[in-house]
Amino acid sequence: MTNIMTGSYRYRKKDNVISLIVAVAFLFNSICLLANILIPSVANFGELFIAGILLLGFASSVISSMKINFKLLLINGTILLAIIASYLFYNLSSIVMHLMINYFAWGIGITVIMMQRYDIRKTLNASYWIAFITILLEILTNANRNYDSMVWTYAIFPCVAIVIVHFAYIRFSGLLLKMTYIPGFLMLVKFLLNANRGGIISILVLIFFILIKSVNGTRGRVRNRKAVGIVLLIFALIIGVFFEPIISFLYDFMLSINLEIDSLKKLYRLILEENIMNNRNELYAYAWKGFLSSPIWGNGIGGFSVNHGGWTHNFILQLLYEGGLLLSLLVLVPLTKNSLFILKQNCITRYEYSLFILLFSTSIPRLLFSTELWNTQAFWMLFAFCMLTKNKYYNYRGDIAE
Repeated sequence: MTNIMTGSYRYRKKDNVISLIVAVAFLFNSICLLANILIPSVANFGELFIAGILLLGFASSVISSMKINFKLLLINGTILLAIIASYLFYNLSSIVMHLMINYFAWGIGITVIMMQRYDIRKTLNASYWIAFITILLEILTNANRNYDSMVWTYAIFPCVAIVIVHFAYIRFSGLLLKMTYIPGFLMLVKFLLNANRGGIISILVLIFFILIKSVNGTRGRVRNRKAVGIVLLIFALIIGVFFEPIISFLYDFMLSINLEIDSLKKLYRLILEENIMNNRNELYAYAWKGFLSSPIWGNGIGGFSVNHGGWTHNFILQLLYEGGLLLSLLVLVPLTKNSLFILKQNCITRYEYSLFILLFSTSIPRLLFSTELWNTQAFWMLFAFCMLTKNKYYNYRGDIAE
């Protein structure tokens, strides 16, 4: 039986396996980075690792008397059918096939695994230790020199995020354990200097979520939310109105103290080139025009990559272009509704809130400006977690996936 106020219940060893798998899935990109640091010549590690996660997860789910949330699976199944239809429509396109495999792994596979009972606190602790090892090796090898900025940013950001969240909401008590935070905060400094713009925005989003939620008490009472919101809104308006002068001032100031920040440097260059959107406006215009040509059904999953190449760099426009209003509403309405439930309810535990802001900050900001929706595992984990958490609090028994 679960205590609905604390989210705790008597866990079994099988549940601990699920807790570890959820942590590993969340840090998938970071673990791939770690594997490449340890064994630079490793090939197809990501694909094999996904298969291993799914096989172990499904096996544990079956052994543990699998729990199913039919509403969530219905949404996932509908999306999968839309991808299959697109695969046929685009004459068995290899691009759509690749997206379909990725969605089956992250959209359906990890969703089924997250339906099972697991200890969120143990998931957060396991994520922390995986992140600690990755960060330590990254610092020792200075691995960012060997990777594209975007690849490195989104591989190391989950590690930085879990360190910040763990320190804010869990925090070790012993001195030796507290010292393990040092590499994480050193990596935070390195991240701020070397990350791309999406990574910096992700950090700001994470900090915002930490500011509006109290760390005291398991119920996590929201504190000064309106005041914080008003201050941040004013701050955002000032930045919006005086964006270019602020960036120019910051760039000149950093240059004067011989400190180079990659994201700031790129922003300054784009301002000089009068291309602050970095050509994304062309992608957005193409996506919007495609949506208007088929506003109900869209142009098929993967259609943007097939017809234009690459991706939209905005997951909302991608949903509109590829799935029209029907698929967009199917994804965005429950995600928004359930996310707001987690943010507003005082009964949400600090562990649940911690996992929520980790999944949100590692998926939504990057998807608003970059990367492909269908293979972003943190997004589909966020989607499943929000639905399952809300469902838990509407179920008197408190089972996470009843």
